[in-house]
Parts: sequence; structure tokens; C-alpha cells
Amino acid sequence: MIEERKRVLRRILKYHKNDCLTCVRVGGDCQLQDICIRYGVQELNRLSFNRGIDDSAVAMVRDMDKCIACERCIRMCQDVQGIGVYELVEDEKGRYSNTKGRVPQDRSACVFCGQCVKVCPVGAITERDQVHDLIQVLMGSDKHVVVQMAPAVHHLIAEEFGLPPGTDVTGKLNAALRRLGVQKVFSTDFAADLTIVEEAWEFFHRLQHGGTLPMFTSCCPAWVRFVEMRYPQLIPNLSSCKAP
Repeated sequence: MIEERKRVLRRILKYHKNDCLTCVRVGGDCQLQDICIRYGVQELNRLSFNRGIDDSAVAMVRDMDKCIACERCIRMCQDVQGIGVYELVEDEKGRYSNTKGRVPQDRSACVFCGQCVKVCPVGAITERDQVHDLIQVLMGSDKHVVVQMAPAVHHLIAEEFGLPPGTDVTGKLNAALRRLGVQKVFSTDFAADLTIVEEAWEFFHRLQHGGTLPMFTSCCPAWVRFVEMRYPQLIPNLSSCKAP
């Protein structure tokens, strides 16, 4: 059984992109790397197919040379999210996940919910990284930089630094951003509260005056795009309030 696992790992590595030192999963966050270390598998005789990088979407990037055909993105997109953007293809470049019809991501039925990014174990699908763009603005620009943080950020980011879950680091974040060169730091808390109030009033108005019911929140752009693309007949059910 162990030898069979090693054989499968060697086959995966043979077709996997060799850029571990610069991959976004660097630092022990790659499941493939973890398993290879566990079984002592190192394969340097790798093939290069140049399947391409799809960076057409504003929110995510797909590097198909890193795909190991685990089908997690396919199962998540189709079985959990109910959208079905991806399919497993097999050609002279091996087996890998791609969009149906092999169209660019921004021309597919993708709603950019990001769930495929969460389940990809090797960094073949990642969020678009704009950290270096921000650094360039902070280091060599006369732009007035403003940061607006969602309420969840104040608490969730603490866990990344080993603090107990739920720890409020609002003050620390504010101080850190100002030291980085950000001129103004705002919280979305007040705007989020206003959105809740406005949605409540809109629901009350629809209930009292015969508006379209049930009423759905419209705060999530991915959810709105999903409704617009898959169930346009439900667009009137969306709240007119925009995301804060």
C-alpha cells in the first residue's frame, strides 16, 4: 500500500509544475508537499506542458500546470455550489481540470464565490494577489491611500497570528496600517449596520405594500451574480441595498 502511494505521488510530481520556492503555497501550506515529505518522495524529472495561466478573472488566477487532477474544484463547484464550471480534461498535456469548453474564467458561468480556491490543495487556483501592487503604491506614490476593513477582518486575522479565536485586534490593525503608510483607516461596521437597517425597512415596506416576496439579501456579489446568471426570474426578489 505504501509503495503504491509513492508510485502515485511520483506520477503526480512528474506532471506538476516545479516552482515550490515561489508558489503561493510556500511555507508548509501545500498538501502535496506535506504528503511527499511524509513518504520521502522527491521527483526531479518533471515534464513541462505549458498548459497556461488563466488570469482573465478579476478575483482569481488558475495555473493549470499545477493541477494534479484531484477533482476537488470540480466536486465543490458542481456538487456543493451547484454551478458546474469545471470539468476534467485529458489530452496530450495530461489530465487536469479546466473550464467547460476551455473558455477563459471571466467568460465562463463562474460567479467567483472562491470555494474552489479554498479546496485546491496545491495552489492551482488562487486568489489574485495584489500585495505587491499595494506595496508599490505605499513606497513610491503620492496617492492618498485609504483602507476600509470588513467587520470579520478584525477578529479572523487574529487567528493567523496565533491569538485565540475571536480576539479583537482593531487597534493593532489600525496602528500597523498607519505605520505601513496608509493615511486613513475606516471600519465597515457602521455601514454594515446601516445596510441591515435599510434591508429591514425595505422588507417591512414590501410586507405592508405588497412588494415582491420573499426578499433576498444582495450584500454578496457572488450571490447576486449567481441569481442574475442562473435564476434571472428571481432578480426582483433581491434587496435594492448594495454591499456596504
